[in-house]
Amino acid sequence: MYFISTLFAATLYILPLIQALPSSYDQHFAKHPIRVSISRTENGHVAAVQRSIAGEQVLNKRDNNNTASLYNASGREYIIQVQIGTPPQQFDLTLDTGSSELWVPSSECSVDMCPYSRFNQTQSSSLNITSKTFSAQYSVGQANGTYVYETVRIGNATIDNQLVGLVNTTKNILGIVKSGEQSNGILGLGYPGLNTVRGVDGDIPFAFSLVKAKIISNPIFSVYLNSLLNYGNSGEITFGGTDPTKYNGTLEYVPVVSYRLETDSITNINTNISSTSTILVPNVGSTHTTADSLYLYWSVPGQGVATSNGGYVNNMSDPRPFTFDTGTTLTYVPSNVSDSIMHSLSGDVLKVVFDTYNGVYRVGCDFGQKATSEFVEFHLSTSVKANITRPVIVKVSVVDLVIPLDGTTLANSKLCMFGIAPSVQDSIVPAEETWVIGQSVLRSVYTVYDMSKNRIGIAPAINTNSTNGGADGSIGTGTDTDTTTTTTQPNKNGSSFVPISDAQSLLSYSYFSYRTKSDIFVNQMAILCWLCAFSAIINGLLKHLFLSIVQIIEPWLMS
Repeated sequence: MYFISTLFAATLYILPLIQALPSSYDQHFAKHPIRVSISRTENGHVAAVQRSIAGEQVLNKRDNNNTASLYNASGREYIIQVQIGTPPQQFDLTLDTGSSELWVPSSECSVDMCPYSRFNQTQSSSLNITSKTFSAQYSVGQANGTYVYETVRIGNATIDNQLVGLVNTTKNILGIVKSGEQSNGILGLGYPGLNTVRGVDGDIPFAFSLVKAKIISNPIFSVYLNSLLNYGNSGEITFGGTDPTKYNGTLEYVPVVSYRLETDSITNINTNISSTSTILVPNVGSTHTTADSLYLYWSVPGQGVATSNGGYVNNMSDPRPFTFDTGTTLTYVPSNVSDSIMHSLSGDVLKVVFDTYNGVYRVGCDFGQKATSEFVEFHLSTSVKANITRPVIVKVSVVDLVIPLDGTTLANSKLCMFGIAPSVQDSIVPAEETWVIGQSVLRSVYTVYDMSKNRIGIAPAINTNSTNGGADGSIGTGTDTDTTTTTTQPNKNGSSFVPISDAQSLLSYSYFSYRTKSDIFVNQMAILCWLCAFSAIINGLLKHLFLSIVQIIEPWLMS
C-alpha cells in the first residue's frame, strides 16, 4: 500500500503539470497557420447613407443635402472577433490594414460615444495600465484614451502584454446602427513604423507580435474578403499561411513602398498660410532611396489605370504608391482619374450623377447589368524604382463595383453608388497624391502580406466576376531590377510560401488550428484515468504477491 500511496502522491504532483499543458499546447499548435473568420455586415461604411435616405424621395426632395456624411470610421464593414483580458472580453473590431493601432472602448467611455461593449478594467487580472496617452486621428473622427498592456487572443493565438488603447472618448467613430453586427474598435495591421511616426514606441501590431513571439513561423498574413453581397462570416484572415482554396491561378508579388521623413514648406489649401513641417515622402520611382526609410503602409508601386477596350488609359510616367486598405469601403483615386473612369464606362448610355455632399458617384443599380463586359484595371509594378513593361494587373468587373445603398442586394435596391471615388482633399496632403485601394477592389483579389520580405502577393479571388491578368491574359511579371525585392521561386501551387494544403492535410490542419482547451481537458482526464488504471493494476499485483508470500510462509509460521 505504500507504493499505492506514493503513486497517488505522484499523481497529485503530475496533475498540475498536466493542467498547465493548454498554454504550451497552444504555443506548439500556433506554429501552424491560424485561420479566423471575417464577418461583413450591410451596416458598415454605407450605414450613414442608409440611415439618411429613408427612400429615394429623400434625395429628390432635399437635393442631396443628406444629414450624415458617407465617411464613417473608415468603412467598418469587415470585422473580426478579438478577445482581450483575463478572463477574455470579446469585441468585434474592424480589420484595418491602413492603420497600426489596436483599440477598444473602455468602461469609462459614455454610452453616447461608445454605445456597444466596453472593456471592464476591474474584471481583468492581466491588465497593466501605463501612463501613455492613446490618440488616433481618422479622416473625420478620432479616439482618445490610455494605453494598457493586456492579453489579446485571436483564434487560438495569444499574445501577452500586447499594447492596447482603451478609449475614453470618441468622435464620429462608433455610430449606432439599426440592426446587425457593428464594429466596436479597430485592429490595425499596418507596419509598426506607423506608430513610431505617431510618437508611440513599442506599439507593435498584433500580426507583427505573432512573428516576434514566434507563434507563427511564416511571417505573413493573408486576407480574403469574399464578394460584395456575401454578408456574415464570409471572409477570412490567415495568420502564418495562405489558403489556396480562396483564389484562382498563382500568386504574384509586388514590393511594398517605404517612406522617409523630410522637412518642407507646406501651404494649407484652406487658409493659404505656409509653414515648415515634417512630411512623409514615398521612396518610389525617381525619388527612390533606401536612406532613412521606414515601412509604414501596405503601399505598392502603381503605374497606371485603365478601363475595358481601351476606353481610358492612364500610364503614369513614374510609379505612385497605391495603398491597400481593408478598412476603407471605397477605392479613392485623383478626381481627374475617377471622372475619366466614369465617363469611359457610362458614355452617353448610362446615367451617372456625382453626389457632391458625400463625394461619390450615384449610379443606377442596374449599372453593372448594362455594362456586364466592362471592367477597371489597376496596373502594379514589380519594381519600386520604375515602371515595367508587363505589370501585375488587378482587373475588377463593373458588376463588383456597384454598391447598394437602400437595400442588401442590387435587385431590391433603387439607390446605388460606384466603388471608385475621387480622393478626399486634405488640408495638408494634396488629393492628387492619394491612391487608396479599398474594399471595393480588394474584394476581387486574395492578398498575402509578407511582413519579412516587405511585399504583397496577389491572385484573383474566388466568388467574384473579376480576373487578374496582363495584356495577353496572363499575370504580368515584368522585369524587376531592384534586387531588394527579389522573390523566391514559387512552389507547385504558384506561391512562394507553403500553403496550408501542402504543409499538412486539411484534417490535421483542423486539428492543430481549432484545438480547444476543452479538448485538452479531455486529454488530461484520459491521462489521469490511465494513471488510476495503472495504479489499480499495481495494487492487484501487490495483493497477489502478498497472498503468495503468505501461502509460502504460513506452514513455517504454524510449525
